[in-house]
Amino acid sequence: MSDAPTVDVAASLVPDRELGYHDSKKNELHYLKDLISQLKERVEALEGQEKGASKAVLPSGRTPAEELRVILIGPPGAGKGTQAKRIRETYNVCQISTGDLLRKEVAEKTPLGLEAKAAMENGDLVKDDTVIGMIEHQLDTNQDCALGFVLDGFPRTTLQARKFDEMLAHRRQELDHAIELRIQDNLLISRITGRLIHLTSGRTYHKIFCPPKREGLDDETGEPLVHRNDDNVQTLQKRLALHHKETEPVVDSQPLTLHFSNAVRVAGETLEGDIDFNLALAQEDGIERVRVKLRGSIQAKFVQSNGQSATTYKESISLVRSDAILWTQGSAFPPPGSHVLRLPFRFELPLTLPPSFHYKSSYPSRSGIITYWVEIVGERSGIFKTNRRIRSVFPVVPVADQGGLNARTALTQGWSGEWKCITLEDKIRQGLWGSYANVKAEVVLPALASFPISVFIPFRLHVTTHTKPMKRSETPVDNAKKPLFPTPPSHPSQIELRLDRHVRIQARGRKRKVEDDVTLLGGMGRSHSAPGWGSAVRVRQDEMEWIPAFGEKDEKGKGVWKRVVVFESSMAFTCPPSFNTRILSNQYCMHLYVPFLGIGNSLKANVPISITSGLSPRPPPTGPSSAPALDEPLGPPPAVDLPPAYWNGDDHDWDADEKN
Repeated sequence: MSDAPTVDVAASLVPDRELGYHDSKKNELHYLKDLISQLKERVEALEGQEKGASKAVLPSGRTPAEELRVILIGPPGAGKGTQAKRIRETYNVCQISTGDLLRKEVAEKTPLGLEAKAAMENGDLVKDDTVIGMIEHQLDTNQDCALGFVLDGFPRTTLQARKFDEMLAHRRQELDHAIELRIQDNLLISRITGRLIHLTSGRTYHKIFCPPKREGLDDETGEPLVHRNDDNVQTLQKRLALHHKETEPVVDSQPLTLHFSNAVRVAGETLEGDIDFNLALAQEDGIERVRVKLRGSIQAKFVQSNGQSATTYKESISLVRSDAILWTQGSAFPPPGSHVLRLPFRFELPLTLPPSFHYKSSYPSRSGIITYWVEIVGERSGIFKTNRRIRSVFPVVPVADQGGLNARTALTQGWSGEWKCITLEDKIRQGLWGSYANVKAEVVLPALASFPISVFIPFRLHVTTHTKPMKRSETPVDNAKKPLFPTPPSHPSQIELRLDRHVRIQARGRKRKVEDDVTLLGGMGRSHSAPGWGSAVRVRQDEMEWIPAFGEKDEKGKGVWKRVVVFESSMAFTCPPSFNTRILSNQYCMHLYVPFLGIGNSLKANVPISITSGLSPRPPPTGPSSAPALDEPLGPPPAVDLPPAYWNGDDHDWDADEKN
């Protein structure tokens, strides 16, 4: 599991407004006033927390009873402490680590500490009642927990999990997230045995992966770092065995388990999945009915600054809405000898869906999101009982027309059709006076109306230069042995070929348009994130050619030197296809930039292009639903390089959709 993103605290305090403070001093003043106002609210909330104000209201408008409650479960050394610290700092909640609490007791040599020391050094778990009592005491007395908490390493057993549920029920609270960190056992050995800890602050280092600036010393205080006695191979192996035996069942002992592949889907496709429904646990949990939902929606939102206030404009459109009831009390029972009932489901995606999409900016605040998901709901009755939910977000690409399907086939087999040429040409000169030289760039592409995603598209870029008129006796290099102006680029890194997107967001009759770059194409340009970028580009430089001038009296005996450089490569579009809806649209253009020496001499252009999926729905499975195969997609999914936002649904406004 990757590290959680680092959140800039100052940025998180700024209200979601279209500030535009780069445009005028007036807007900058409004921005600073808003920032100060938010800082004051945060200070007041923290002061109320210190005083034990149980009804303090945070800048988000949420009361403490509504704040974040998270548990982190995972083997020793998986990174629970690191992630818990980041969650604490980002969301202003308390962090409770059973390990830290026990080590504090050990250091103070309390009776509990003496008991815990023997267990920890042997790799054993401390008694359930002891750990449960510590957690309950923290939740009752730690004022920081009034705004929420993150539990690091608790619960570790099914008994602890049940007792923890009882604690929350007694407080009329619900757990927001239970996050499991998974890592292979053999990788944990190197992580654990090299771990170093600063006891006072809890900061952790690693001899290899994250060493301190000075060996054996904390970066901030310069105090010595220690290696925990229980961080050794023998103890770790015993702790891992206990984790697999005692803690993993905590994760598995859930009444509902969803089996559904979140591979990229094509509109019109048949979705299949199933649920493992533990009837015994469901009865304990009070689940009375189980249903599955297929949902898809567009959400458009932006904030407009109006002097010292701001107005939020938002609108949403439902794209797909299907429900199926899978189980009601008494309708079905597990087979003899089992508590688990397998509940299959199947949905048909509509043919006319737009692709999954994600655009979000903070300053100014704008977002356009298209999300699709399957959600399992275990319905429970009662005022203080919320429904159990499991949600799986999956990306969708639209179905292509026949032209898009033919284009994919032709490109996959090796393009043998017609080509089209995009030409840029200009006259330039090195200084303010003198004769003009001529430069030209030609991009040669397959003659297609739309380009399919995830397939290689060949292209050639011809860069041609003609010097200003001169005598043939003049050498094609100047006195400093440099090539005469204009010198054509000779390396792919000198030319930028980039895909840009143009997004239109509309809500309540108002529009906002944004432009940003998506990715470099074909190995052209400088990429700092792709090792070997540009190495596959073939470059051919033709011999210089002398072209005499004709028809001009004063040009007698003169001509120009012609130079040609050809770049050959291929590019692939691994982004959502183009689309257009009433409140959200996304179109692409190909940006070409060929630099030449001098102010305003470079060639550049933005060429609109259409991107299609080039895909048709995969055929539905034949016969009855086969449970063992439901975790696998039906055939190879399209290779679309989407960022995590397309898969996790973090920026989707779930409150804007139905809650039942």
